[in-house]
Amino acid sequence: MGLPTLERSYEFNVNNSVLSTGGANDDRRLALWNLHSAMTGMVNNPWTVVGSCNAVSYGYPGPGWSSIADIVWGNTGATKSWIIWQTASGAQICFVCASNSTGDQYRYMCGMRYSPEGRFSGGTLSAYPSADDQHILAIPPDRWAPSTAIFSWVEHYIHSTDGLQTLIIHCQAGYNYLGWMTGEVLDPVTNYTLNNFFFAPYQSDPVESTNRMTYSDLLSSEWLYGKQAAVGGAGNIFRARFSTEGVYSDAVGEYQVVANELSGEWPMTKLGFFSNDIGAEGRHGRVNDLWLTSTALATGDTLETDPLSPTYDFAVFGNLVVPWNGTIPVTTYTP
Repeated sequence: MGLPTLERSYEFNVNNSVLSTGGANDDRRLALWNLHSAMTGMVNNPWTVVGSCNAVSYGYPGPGWSSIADIVWGNTGATKSWIIWQTASGAQICFVCASNSTGDQYRYMCGMRYSPEGRFSGGTLSAYPSADDQHILAIPPDRWAPSTAIFSWVEHYIHSTDGLQTLIIHCQAGYNYLGWMTGEVLDPVTNYTLNNFFFAPYQSDPVESTNRMTYSDLLSSEWLYGKQAAVGGAGNIFRARFSTEGVYSDAVGEYQVVANELSGEWPMTKLGFFSNDIGAEGRHGRVNDLWLTSTALATGDTLETDPLSPTYDFAVFGNLVVPWNGTIPVTTYTP
């Protein structure tokens, strides 16, 4: 079969080693600042800031985050920072620096939600913005990053040049501990009426020897929220999760732990979306340029037509295969 042809073109900002600050809270703040800077600093159709609060002032688009000092955590009712990023499709992600402790502490916590149709409004120095189509997301609940671990890490950012798909991966000691997948849902079915956008954030805690973007992450939680068209009515919001090819009771990559014994190739199965919500059960679209592979492969591996002459065009993180830029993937901090 050979390796697939990409449906989109991409820009890459990968293999960025980040030295720990020496404190878990400051590491989390630095990671968020780097993530924000990368999303809004893409060359082609970057994410834009449409609303923000720096714990001093707020508005639309507001003051923005111009330095790491603008990112301040606070508990319920306290002053805190928040930001609304908007993608080229018009979908929005709202990140609120919310913790369960008084003051600028517990920076691994958050209030994170997304609006597929870009409807966030409101918000103050101490209150969240909201949207009538918002969906609250954080894995585990209220947590976006590891809590107490102190470590240096590596950051990877992959962004389609049309601005409709972004992949964020942070690694430590050979494992990817944080991943954000955002993108367009292709080939939606009839009567699917919401903006075709999904947002899937993952993080592991503790970090050590734990991968994210695995089968248990991708196939067990709802990451797409669609809208069912109803005759004479507004329809209902439904949830969908990733789906992929299977054999017996497993995904192909869970069952196949050796390369194909005829071709020598590892599996690359496509991702789709499936809902079992009442009134919306069925397949609802697919994802482009992301695949699942065998659990026998490790984060940082690459899939090659000829392993003796590698081109490093497809890299493995957890059980996910992503487009790559021809370099050797770095998964451990390198000074």
